Amino acid sequence: MTSPIAARTEGTKVYLDGVEPMTWGGGEMCEFASALTRMLACVGDHVPYHYVMGVTGVAFRFTIGSELWNPGFYGFENVAADAHDLVRRAFAAVGYGYHLHAAGGLADDLARIAGSIERGVAVMLKGNVIDASDWALITGTDGDVLLGTSPYSPGERGEQFKGYDVVRGWHPKTREYILLGEKGERPPAAAIYAEALRLAVRLVRTPQVGERFTGLRAYETLAAELREDEFRRNARDKDDWLWFGYLCLLCYNMMLDDHRSAEPFLKDAAGALPECAAELAEAAECYERSLALRDELEAILPSNFSQEAQQKLLDRSVRDAFACALLEIRDAEETGIACIEQALAARA
Repeated sequence: MTSPIAARTEGTKVYLDGVEPMTWGGGEMCEFASALTRMLACVGDHVPYHYVMGVTGVAFRFTIGSELWNPGFYGFENVAADAHDLVRRAFAAVGYGYHLHAAGGLADDLARIAGSIERGVAVMLKGNVIDASDWALITGTDGDVLLGTSPYSPGERGEQFKGYDVVRGWHPKTREYILLGEKGERPPAAAIYAEALRLAVRLVRTPQVGERFTGLRAYETLAAELREDEFRRNARDKDDWLWFGYLCLLCYNMMLDDHRSAEPFLKDAAGALPECAAELAEAAECYERSLALRDELEAILPSNFSQEAQQKLLDRSVRDAFACALLEIRDAEETGIACIEQALAARA
């Protein structure tokens, strides 16, 4: 536990002093997990980012839709068939209740958010309220204007107050928001990790959920598409298909970056489940291997948005190399999941 974060008042503004900004620079690509850890920090509770990533399955998933090209596949709501179940899992695993509200009337929503800020607790808000943010963290109010943070922060290019983004016109974009509930008891660590491992196996082994390709099949589907001569055929706009396809691949890479949480989570699980520690340690090594392969993708297709990098998508040999690396990642993670299955069997 650390010291809770204080709410301060300056004119019409009520804000939380000292919430760590959300940023991709530190390797936290999942906005939901990043926002949750900061919400808990408001009440002095430190929860590792990789722990939230593990218990929600984000550290293990890979998802693309039937149209194949869409940067939105990265969103938290696409991790599993029921994103609200993942929210429930996350809060149960950290030992807190929560209140999930769908966007309603402006006055009621603002009153709930302002009330939480006044109590010293940030609010998790789903919606593109800060650029293309999936989940943003609301850290203050100024009348009917919000203050908040998101990895999509425009920084000096946008309106800010004490390092927070000033969020105007937020309500029509809001889909739902989460208020922190009462602190309770966490389930036993062994139960939490065992359930998370079962979720990981299901996410990786399930080939399709609705119209989305998932887990191992998603790797295979994307690799096959990259090897098509006319792979651009599914781009939504013929005028910008090259830029759009490039953007999509970088967003798919973000899902692979989420897997950086798998290794530390599996090592923690090995400590909580000593009867299958060897199998979990082996699984962690597999995910370490998959991350080395993910890093090789940067050399194949640099993520700098340069015209030169985008033009590389026209080169079938580049797409083939990217596809080969994806399939090697798939194989490494399939071996890792098999080790997790052996671990779960050892507990039975």
